[in-house]
Amino acid sequence: MTITTPTMGLQKPEVSITDGPAWATALNASLDTIDTHDHSTGQGSRITPSGLNINGDLTFNSNFATNASGYQFSLSAAPSINNVIYIDTSGNLRYKNAMGDFSIMNAMGEISGGITGDYTSTNADVNYLDATKTYRFWQDASITANIDVGSVNIYENIVSANPITLQSPTSLASAYTLTLPTALAGSNNLAIISSNAGVLSYNDQALLTTSAVTFASVDTGQGANELYAMNQAVRTTDSVTFANVSSTLNSIDYSALTQAEINQIANIDATTISTTQWGYLGSLNQSLTTTSSPTFVTVTLQNIDATTILDYDTTQYHQFRTDNVTRFTADDTSISPNSDLGYRLGSTSLRFNQVFTNEITTDNVDSPSSSLNLRLNNTIYVNLDTVSLDGGGLDLGTSGNRWGTAFLTDLDVAAGASLGGSFENGTYTPTLTVNAGSAGAVFLHLYSRVGDIVTVSGTLEVTTNGSGDIDAEITLPISSNFSTSADAIGGISLRRVISPSTTSDLYGTLFAQAANNRIQIVVYSGSGSDPTQIRFTAQYIIR
Repeated sequence: MTITTPTMGLQKPEVSITDGPAWATALNASLDTIDTHDHSTGQGSRITPSGLNINGDLTFNSNFATNASGYQFSLSAAPSINNVIYIDTSGNLRYKNAMGDFSIMNAMGEISGGITGDYTSTNADVNYLDATKTYRFWQDASITANIDVGSVNIYENIVSANPITLQSPTSLASAYTLTLPTALAGSNNLAIISSNAGVLSYNDQALLTTSAVTFASVDTGQGANELYAMNQAVRTTDSVTFANVSSTLNSIDYSALTQAEINQIANIDATTISTTQWGYLGSLNQSLTTTSSPTFVTVTLQNIDATTILDYDTTQYHQFRTDNVTRFTADDTSISPNSDLGYRLGSTSLRFNQVFTNEITTDNVDSPSSSLNLRLNNTIYVNLDTVSLDGGGLDLGTSGNRWGTAFLTDLDVAAGASLGGSFENGTYTPTLTVNAGSAGAVFLHLYSRVGDIVTVSGTLEVTTNGSGDIDAEITLPISSNFSTSADAIGGISLRRVISPSTTSDLYGTLFAQAANNRIQIVVYSGSGSDPTQIRFTAQYIIR
């Protein structure tokens, strides 16, 4: 006789009732059941959490954990095994696998790598509706949310479609809102911004080239309704007819014009009179009739020959110039015509019988006796293309046509003036460039030119900064294109001013600096930092 236990069905012998063999059989069957029990139904009592003490990793043998109301994680360092979801020590939900350790959600509940934000006090959501193939953004239940986004690419819902990109302009000065119209427009109506609030709307009529449009007024800057009914074409290629043409200044009545006057106006810039000639007439400030006495600043005569007669008022100051070659200016001399078409300068015995075009020869000059020098008192200019100078005087064209040295003795050329382009003198202040040392004072320099040779003299001050030589360059009064250092030569007087009563002499040289077309001066100074006065005279050739 045995008793069956309620949870596992064990055969428990009754004390003093079950005999020996039955008791042993029941005991063996119970031990076998205990040996195979797993606490499942009929296999023993279920184990409660208080009966568990899990002190190591617990495997589910690749089975799912089901019917859990939730999972509470402890903060943990990264596990050593893969395919694990855990909460790291900062409270971030993470997933670790063989590819790496990835954050799923941060401690604030923001999904990593996805749509983040402040979700603590809102029901905001992003979801996809398969029925309409649409993603929806919600700020709350059934309330759409605003979206801040950069450029948006809009595609046709097909494979490999090309997009239309909506984007903001670059460097937008300030934000603004653009509101779409409240309804679709009529056919061929234009979209317009109807207010400064950025509200789009449509105009109230079609504006096609074939449309019949109506406007209350048309104003192109001259006032409303400036277009009037016309009965003819007025294009630039049309011949229009008007009864009269009026302006704000006067009225033109073409009926008062003769046909010849109309032809004259019609032929402006054609054969009758050109627009340039009209301009000449408009700029006149004096009468030019045959009985007028006009005054001009300069008169240039061309195509002068031996038959030309020029009359001068000898009481006035004159300048006689023919073909930009020979120029005569009367100062204390007189110019008057004579019977043989010549011109007298000073006296009847000195006469130019022909007009000069290229050069002056003895055939063209009546010279007085040898004791009378030709002097025009600084007022004769001769084209030096046909003039040469030598020790015997001034040759005009050929050596056989010569004026003596008294001509050059009496000829005075003012400072800065030139005689025919090959004689010039004056002053200038050169630009000083110091390659070694420090620049000091630059004084006024003198220069003169005879032909292609220029003479320059002046004084400079340069300091050696304690030791070494002085290397300085000065610009030229008349430009030249030096080819070698020998294109300039000269002498230098040097003195270093040590004190008001103490000086020392130095030595140096000057030559042409062909690299930048300057005169270069080098002083061998040794030591010392006192100012050095450089006085020099140099000559250089104009190339």
